[in-house]
Amino acid sequence: QTEIPIALRRGICSAGNVLEITKRGNIRRLVLDPQEFGSILAVKKSAAVAEAAGIRMSFCCKDSAGLLLASMLQLSASLPAMSLGIECYPHHFEKSLLFAPVEINDGLAHFSYAPGLSAGIDRNKLEQYQIF
Repeated sequence: QTEIPIALRRGICSAGNVLEITKRGNIRRLVLDPQEFGSILAVKKSAAVAEAAGIRMSFCCKDSAGLLLASMLQLSASLPAMSLGIECYPHHFEKSLLFAPVEINDGLAHFSYAPGLSAGIDRNKLEQYQIF
């Protein structure tokens, strides 16, 4: 017999949702989408609930021009239970609006320890997307 962990992703948008999942006792992995939560604080609270229940997590990201990816990296580094990586797409790196795009080596993201998100927006790249 082979056991394969199941991860939940859809419909998780608050610490209350995570608490309900932990009460079921049969889920060991969560995939959190920061865009569903509304704030970084809401994500951190949800992660704390999951961590207390021994649930490991990862982030996913539907759309990002670099800033969301940078924030997910910073948040992942601060959350011990965020041990399953970040799910993202190649265009998050290729079409980044950041001055210094996230560097990937050997499947690991490397980022600066500078204050804030350690990422600034390149205004020249941003102008390419200007509609008006």
